[in-house]
Amino acid sequence: MNRFIYRSGNDNAGFTVIENIFINEYIPEAKGDYVKVYLFGLKNSQNPELEPLSTGELARILDLTESDILKAFDYWESKKLVRIEEQGPDTNIIFMNINSMMHYPAAVRKQEPVQKTSDPRFKQLVDTVQNMLGGEPLTFSFMSALKNWVEVYGFEPETVILLVEHSLTNMERSENSFNRGSRLKYMEKVAENWKKTGIRTYRQAEDEIQGHRARSKFVYEFLREMRISGEAADSDYEMIDSWRNELGFSDQMILEGARRAGKKTMPYVNAILHSWHNQGFSTPEDLSRDRKAVRKQEQPQTAEDMQREEAINEFEQTAIDWFYSDNDDDEN
Repeated sequence: MNRFIYRSGNDNAGFTVIENIFINEYIPEAKGDYVKVYLFGLKNSQNPELEPLSTGELARILDLTESDILKAFDYWESKKLVRIEEQGPDTNIIFMNINSMMHYPAAVRKQEPVQKTSDPRFKQLVDTVQNMLGGEPLTFSFMSALKNWVEVYGFEPETVILLVEHSLTNMERSENSFNRGSRLKYMEKVAENWKKTGIRTYRQAEDEIQGHRARSKFVYEFLREMRISGEAADSDYEMIDSWRNELGFSDQMILEGARRAGKKTMPYVNAILHSWHNQGFSTPEDLSRDRKAVRKQEQPQTAEDMQREEAINEFEQTAIDWFYSDNDDDEN
């Protein structure tokens, strides 16, 4: 058997075949970065002597971000100009002949792989996630994310499935709308948080979700006490966690701080709780025993009581004002 091989000797001395239909029909409507990624990939696809490149290496060569590279391949895959095949740990990016697709579609379909990956567990993961997303084909970005979560983050395939399920449930309950791109970004954020907390197994992920649900329920109760509508921000969770972990307050004390603050802001509650912490108050009983730390609910009956009430209120406000001014000095 004779095999014919062409060698240019140097990549710069070679040439790249570009169909005119690509120039005429596809370049005008595509972003410049997408065209740059396509042409570089097409050049490499026609020179098998070149070494494979990771997404990060390709991003550095083209002076783009990895996200830009993934979006570009997603775009060209949606146009059916490239086809993505998973071969175990590797990804094959196949550049399709445009004229063949137009004039000989049956022959092109015969060349399509029966499955996208040779790893049966990963193949099952892809199929499961694809069904969870309504059966729509997974983009190159999503496939890359799945591989990253399994191979780099060390998640079990079952952990990834739980991650997707948990994320989809939260997005359905959210007041925000999500498209393909923002949906994946949400999942990547969850995956990053799980990685930071050391989650790898299905059981660890399940425990994290249960803990998150409990936190969310309390944060909702806290915001309701504050008469704040809408979804909780990440900063709300972080501040409440700091009251628990750094100040050592129970949920009961945190809610008491919210009641004292009324319709004020989160920083106002923060000031109240820090004031209590500095005075050594850790339980509602501590507050009720010290008249300087709690406002009376009943109206004072005598002039002496009224003067004492005013002194208490002035002391509390002074402590809060001092806390704010001290924090402002630290920031400046």
